[in-house]
Amino acid sequence: MTTRHAALCLFAALHLFVVACGALRVAWLEAPAGIAGKALKAYAGLSGADATYGFFAPAVPPRRRVRLELVDADGKQDVALLHDGASPEARSSLKSLLALFAKTPAARHDIAAYWAARMFDEHPGAMRVTAAVEEMVTPSMVSYLDGARPSWSRIYTETFTRLVPRR
Repeated sequence: MTTRHAALCLFAALHLFVVACGALRVAWLEAPAGIAGKALKAYAGLSGADATYGFFAPAVPPRRRVRLELVDADGKQDVALLHDGASPEARSSLKSLLALFAKTPAARHDIAAYWAARMFDEHPGAMRVTAAVEEMVTPSMVSYLDGARPSWSRIYTETFTRLVPRR
């Protein structure tokens, strides 16, 4: 075994050790002591090795979407869904707004008003916009076997009206 090969094997073993510590939520990784501990914590954060791998229930965060219902002066209805979008920037922006929406109830009206203002701008004929945030409700495995299926549930709804028709 060459020195280079031995160094790579040692590095791989150290990386797997840090990944295991992150997955198991080992306390010393959260509050490291000494320079070596701080270096390992920095490495774990930069490499993603500190992930807790919480994507299995019950730690799965709820999936949310924004549903915007538009009504024009003639009563014609249209629906726009804000979802992950086509670009990484759009996904990041929507995720940030939904996270702020979830954590800051005082900001919900302002965020919904922002979405409605965008729809009024993009749809000049719209007279009313109902902004709704919906959350995916996933049934338990027992309920699923009994016929229940995932469905969207509204967790917030607010309606905005254009005061003056746009020409």
